[in-house]
Amino acid sequence: MKMLCFIFLAQVMTSPADPIRLDAETRLDRINSRRATVAGSAELIRLDHMRDWLPKGYVEKALDDAISQGDRHPLNRAIAQWLKHRNALTYFDTKTASSTRTKLGLLNQFSYSIGAAPHPLSDYESGSWTHVPASESTGLMRVGAFVSEVESRKVTLLTDLSVDSETTGVLRFGYGQEIKIWLNGDLMFRSNEPHDAWLDQHGVVIRLRTGRNRLMVELTDPNQRWTFIARVTDAQGQRLPMTHARPVEAKVPESVDGPLTDGPVIPWTVFSKTLKIDPPDVDSLVDLAWYSYASKLPNADRTLIQVALSGAFDARPDAETLHAWTLILDSDRAAQVRQQYAQTAGQRGQLAHQLHVQTALIWDHIFERRLNLAWPLANNLNRRFKNSGPVQRLWALLHEDLGWVQSAALLAQRAADDRLRQGLSKTISSTLQNAGWLHHEIAHLRDAVKMNLATEDQRLRLALIERRRGHFGLADELVSKMVTMKPELWRHQLIAVDALLEQGRYEKALVLLDKLEKIAPDHSAWVEPRIDALLELGRLSDAKALTKRMEPRLDAETSDRLHLAVNLSHPKPKLGPPTSALIDTPCDGPIAKVLHHHARTDLNDDGRATRWIRRVIKICDRVGADRYSSLDIYHAPNSQALDIHIARLLRKQDSKTAVRSGRSLSDPDNRIYFDLRAETLSFDGVQPDDIIEVVWQLRDTVPHPAMPGHYGEIAYLQEEIPRAMSVLEFSSSQKRKLHIGIEAKGLKIVRSPEQLVLYDVPPVQLQNRGPGVTNRFAYVHLSTQEKWASVDELYTTLLGKRAKPTPELVNLARSQVDGTMSTKQKIEALYQLVAGQIRYVGLEYGIHSFQPAYASETLNRGYGDCKDKAVLLLALLEAVGIDGQFALVRTRSSGPLRRTPASLSAFDHAIIYIPSLDRFMDPTVADFDPWTLPANDQGATALIIGSKELTQIPFMKASQQQDAWTLDFKWSNGLAAGTAALTTRGQPATELRRALLQPNQHAQNANQWLSRILPNHVFKQYEVEGVDPVEDPVTVLGQIQPLPDRQTSKRDPLLVGLAPWNLVDQWAPEALRNGPLIIPHKYRRTVTYRISHDRKTRFKTDFKRRIETRFGFFSGELKQTSTRLEVHLNVSISATEVSRQEYREFRAWLAEIDAVLTTQIGVRNDAI
Repeated sequence: MKMLCFIFLAQVMTSPADPIRLDAETRLDRINSRRATVAGSAELIRLDHMRDWLPKGYVEKALDDAISQGDRHPLNRAIAQWLKHRNALTYFDTKTASSTRTKLGLLNQFSYSIGAAPHPLSDYESGSWTHVPASESTGLMRVGAFVSEVESRKVTLLTDLSVDSETTGVLRFGYGQEIKIWLNGDLMFRSNEPHDAWLDQHGVVIRLRTGRNRLMVELTDPNQRWTFIARVTDAQGQRLPMTHARPVEAKVPESVDGPLTDGPVIPWTVFSKTLKIDPPDVDSLVDLAWYSYASKLPNADRTLIQVALSGAFDARPDAETLHAWTLILDSDRAAQVRQQYAQTAGQRGQLAHQLHVQTALIWDHIFERRLNLAWPLANNLNRRFKNSGPVQRLWALLHEDLGWVQSAALLAQRAADDRLRQGLSKTISSTLQNAGWLHHEIAHLRDAVKMNLATEDQRLRLALIERRRGHFGLADELVSKMVTMKPELWRHQLIAVDALLEQGRYEKALVLLDKLEKIAPDHSAWVEPRIDALLELGRLSDAKALTKRMEPRLDAETSDRLHLAVNLSHPKPKLGPPTSALIDTPCDGPIAKVLHHHARTDLNDDGRATRWIRRVIKICDRVGADRYSSLDIYHAPNSQALDIHIARLLRKQDSKTAVRSGRSLSDPDNRIYFDLRAETLSFDGVQPDDIIEVVWQLRDTVPHPAMPGHYGEIAYLQEEIPRAMSVLEFSSSQKRKLHIGIEAKGLKIVRSPEQLVLYDVPPVQLQNRGPGVTNRFAYVHLSTQEKWASVDELYTTLLGKRAKPTPELVNLARSQVDGTMSTKQKIEALYQLVAGQIRYVGLEYGIHSFQPAYASETLNRGYGDCKDKAVLLLALLEAVGIDGQFALVRTRSSGPLRRTPASLSAFDHAIIYIPSLDRFMDPTVADFDPWTLPANDQGATALIIGSKELTQIPFMKASQQQDAWTLDFKWSNGLAAGTAALTTRGQPATELRRALLQPNQHAQNANQWLSRILPNHVFKQYEVEGVDPVEDPVTVLGQIQPLPDRQTSKRDPLLVGLAPWNLVDQWAPEALRNGPLIIPHKYRRTVTYRISHDRKTRFKTDFKRRIETRFGFFSGELKQTSTRLEVHLNVSISATEVSRQEYREFRAWLAEIDAVLTTQIGVRNDAI
């Protein structure tokens, strides 16, 4: 590969003429000279392959010239027509597509029936057949676009062909997968060789009777695409005069006998003859490769052609042959061939083929993420072929792939002159989109549509943008034109349907759905939105009838969802006043204001809940416009149905609909997997004074996965912006009483039996290190459980025997301990096994969100979440006779809850409790000491299963979470040399352990910790303990020295603390707080240092200080002898929460300590 790079780089020279244009000129000459042969059509295919990189109209003129030549072989001319037709379809040139289809004689008037073909002589019954939608442009039938969810892999097509007099012709056709063809009841052709459909792949001689002839085609396709293309010609390929229409008459005409044409010309037969030439004809084999590539022939096995092209390459190892050979290989094999031969053959032959080989090789590197190889090759290629379209595209997309999206957009735009515009149009679109240049992207897409250079994806993208900008008419026109020309794209119009439903324009949505049902009556995609519209209009009986009628076309999940929606449907509740009554509410200062928040929960007998939520938000300034331009709605698709009824932006008399998108909440990078998804509603161009209204229904489709029949939920009554009015309604069933707990101090609440109404709800300002969620926000806890004892009992049932040790677990546990160990040591050994060897993977979906796996299952698979690891540790402990209990935890960041009611929804974590030691353990992560609890566990609320009541997990003592430094050194000119020892426990030990375990950063991170207490110094050498195995303390002991390049022109002073400790910045950085400060854990730091010196040196300061507060204490003492100064420093923070009123005092205490620690120690002479 290095040699290949050298060769490419060695060829840097003045940019030659465009090699593609030069090759095109060669193709034009050969197109003309080979016009009388079928094989000459390969030249047309090769020219068309260059279409994107030639001047606009260049290829079209060449194809028109070929079509107009009377002495061109009819099949050669047909391929010219087909290439022109296909391009017209790609760019939605309706006039050209219709004209070329007519000239080719492509059949498009078919009816279809799902399933195997009936008896070939059976009568036609219109009720059993459906028209295949087709426009004047349709030449390739795609039946699968109009059918969904059928068991059969077969579909049957029917059409009637009419001629003025009895004649012989050739039925030329292409298909995918398997086919059978009957004419007037006679089987004419059958094949099970799979391939994609293309023009004139096969041909069969037929005898047509005068008048009507019935053509029946059975297509078998496991993928249910059912593609078919056909026309009728004479033996040479001239279109046969005839008409065709969908069947009307019932009877199948009788077949006729007569003379048949011998040996009709079939393109594949002509091209494949070259396989038999010996010695091989390289040019003919190259033609074969191009035709095979374009026509999708032969079937999936191209071995003979691949072997033949390999031989051709041996005979003529140049770039043209290599290009042809790789065309018919799968992508992996093609990349291998290029890697092997590009450095030699890629430098021979015409520049256009060299360019292709080199460009393809670079793409191989990019796809395999070998960007270090791709970049220099692409850079050189860009310098060598500055005006080449493929190179410009490659260069722009490589910049985009490297994350330089702005540069990519600029490169694509600069390259997009008229000559290259068609080839780079999609590249420009994607780079502008990724760069976020929306206005440039819109201008480009509109220009592309106007010039007939926009593909389906580009037109659809423009339609979506126009819709988001409120230009519904433009968007609908774009999509409607696409569907009119290509009815198989009908599903794109469902976007307009969704928008109408979200706007509440249900009648208009039904009008459009009527049209879509006529296009695709056997497809299910239109069914669900139609049922939604019917239910919104109160037409329940029509919705039920439609669900029953279309059930055979629905997949099981959709069918269940729709049946549930229809059967559980009830009138939408009244969710507050109309929007018109709210819009004049003033903002009064905030970035945005909730004018009305309405949440209603209806509980069924089986514990399933139906929730209605309405939010009306007024945007007050530009910050609010940015922040509230999108809204996330969370739901679990496997157990809940989300229906968004209204999602709109109101501005005076205008209305815009939200653009919907979805994303999973799983985080694979951190190994956390949820069944929750976020449905995101995005509003474009939000401005101050806009009103956003969203109404949605969230319906449980199955009972609670862990506790069927039970319900629990926490609803928050406040947020970061004020609410003018907030309403919470709830209704329980006769069998399931709802218990309600309200925590809303200081709020104005009007309460009735099934409703809470709050007025003028203030916002909650969030600050770093603030209290848990329930400490900050007012909330309501709804549950069918009143006491925690019932949750305890239910969860005991849920655990079952999952923590019982199997023989395998017993053997494993006993192998980890021995009789000399204490109980505490045995627990530690088994903890290390679970925490260290079982990977943490969060599995929060379905019942596993609540119920752990069996201990043996977690062990065998080697991973699990907090519940799984807790159960495994309990099983191992039981195996060696140690009792432990499972504990559900509501972490400190979530905040505490009222004692009533009780529900499983309160908890977000699980650990274990050891009764004999009265200690909690958390085996979730691997780098904590067995007895160190993560900060979020300390002070958290727990339900120890079996205790039947809530408890608080104790905070670890400050002495258990400390870092202690001991230093002995000589001090000279502001620099120290000697030894340093660091001993850490608890949270500091975990932090240090993680730092030392980072790959290739061991020394760097050790020195970083040293710099906290002694800047400008590093460890010369050191030893570490406590990292592996994971156990506290973690110690670092070693010799220290100044940084090698440390130069001091002025002596650094000696400070009491050696360096500023910056306690204020670390623990209380804000000057003021609007709420309590949460201290994550208690903490202690001790520093002892001893400075050796000669007898002539005396320090001016003796020092002893102690500062005690309710937050903790500080002590410091300096002692000196004739040859040594000894300093002892100790800071201990024992508080875990500082109220807003106490915060100034707490900060002042830290500032006083900082001042003491930065006091300079005076020296009498310059000896140190």
